[in-house]
Amino acid sequence: MKEIIVPTDLSDKRQKSVQFGAFMAAALGQNLKIVYAFEEKKEIIPANTFFTYETHLSANHDVYNRYSNLREELNKKDGLSAEYLALNGSLEDILNKVIKEHPEAVIVLAKECVENLGSLVGRKNPLLIVPSDFEINSLTSPQFIFATDLERINDWDVLSWFKEVAQRLNATVNIFYVRKEDVETPDEVAFQNERLELIENYFNGLNVTTQVVHRDNVVEATEEFSRQRNATLLTMVSHNRGFIENLFHKSVTKEMALHTHVPFLAIPDGEEELNETYSTNYW
Repeated sequence: MKEIIVPTDLSDKRQKSVQFGAFMAAALGQNLKIVYAFEEKKEIIPANTFFTYETHLSANHDVYNRYSNLREELNKKDGLSAEYLALNGSLEDILNKVIKEHPEAVIVLAKECVENLGSLVGRKNPLLIVPSDFEINSLTSPQFIFATDLERINDWDVLSWFKEVAQRLNATVNIFYVRKEDVETPDEVAFQNERLELIENYFNGLNVTTQVVHRDNVVEATEEFSRQRNATLLTMVSHNRGFIENLFHKSVTKEMALHTHVPFLAIPDGEEELNETYSTNYW
């Protein structure tokens, strides 16, 4: 069972990531860990030290009120098991520590946090990025989008958490592929159709649709499609070894992460990319 970890500084713009992480944890029956990020002088509190919220918050009334309201809100959620911790250090340092100590956890971040991050080490954690203006509703018949570049997925288990979420929420999984507008050979089209069929087979048993569009701009096409479907979650798989560190050096993934209007789940494949004759590496 995966753990869901939400680093936050308790500011207003970061609250939506906590709420979305809590929604996912409650829906899946998974443990939620909220890590409050703050910076103090090292002689007062050792850096990179976990301890309870109250140790730090008792001296900060404004933050303590935010914390109390958050905890009160989350306590109302049925089936939610939450743990509250504080960690002294920058958000980047905290994330590196969390990634190292919890390599299988799903990390939930506010989009505003991601915009200010530098390099992160680690490559195993799924990263769920939540825009501050995303409205979390009751999610009746939610629409999930799995945007693919048709590169070979070396380990299909990396999609297991996404698939479990779709099953629990009875979501429709919309497989989405952007085909270049250039003229393609019959062999290229056959290759693409074969890969799409593999993905469809993996999601067998779910409500699945497949959409192929001819566009040059992958980001614009994906954003347009997610708006048309009123999507709840947009998902991509990255094939890089240094996944999180290199996440924002890949143009499409970077643009989607920084500009998406819906929660964006970036999943590392965890193995070196396998080149194929007709593969198209958009990400």
